[in-house]
Amino acid sequence: MRRIVAIMIVPLIGLFILACARQDRQINVSENKALVSPSVKSSPSTTATGSGMPGSAAIDDAPAPGESRAKSPLPPPTGFVNDYAKVIDTQTDGKLEATLKQLKERSKIEFAVVTVDTTGEQSSFDYAMAVARGWGVGSKEGDGGGIILLVAIKDRRWECRWTRNLEADLQGSLGNELGQQMNGPFRQGKYSEGITNAVQLVISKLSERRGFTMQE
Repeated sequence: MRRIVAIMIVPLIGLFILACARQDRQINVSENKALVSPSVKSSPSTTATGSGMPGSAAIDDAPAPGESRAKSPLPPPTGFVNDYAKVIDTQTDGKLEATLKQLKERSKIEFAVVTVDTTGEQSSFDYAMAVARGWGVGSKEGDGGGIILLVAIKDRRWECRWTRNLEADLQGSLGNELGQQMNGPFRQGKYSEGITNAVQLVISKLSERRGFTMQE
């Protein structure tokens, strides 16, 4: 009788131990997932992400049938650089403004740089497109094209979009290259440096393709 009881108990103990081991494993996996989950929302300067290629949408694309042009969520621009988030230092702001003015004079390309705290309920893509279209970036007759670089600080997002006639000049891996130039400085809160890097990269690509030079 004792042997029969022992034979019945041993498998039950084994099953109990196996069940406990599985439960512990599930708890550990859950804890690991929590540890690797991004918690960047607690600090705006820890990371920055975004996209750079227009894909199926460009600034000057016509709206879909029955769709009206989006209105800019921002007031009219005061120049090429509009730093609503107040993250670009005065010296850099002046240099960027002069550089983008020279770009316009030499290539007819209009390049708008915009910073905001957040895009709110809108995605960074929709927001950037609405600002560019509302401001008419690159829409003037005879212009060489238009570009907008939007950086949303608290959202840790950036967008760089351009008109169709610049797609042949700004293609390939530019989106990844822009991320490499900006994300490092952004993580350190160096927004002036990151934005300057991005502007210089885009202008370099344009000057190579279109054969114009920029004065230092």
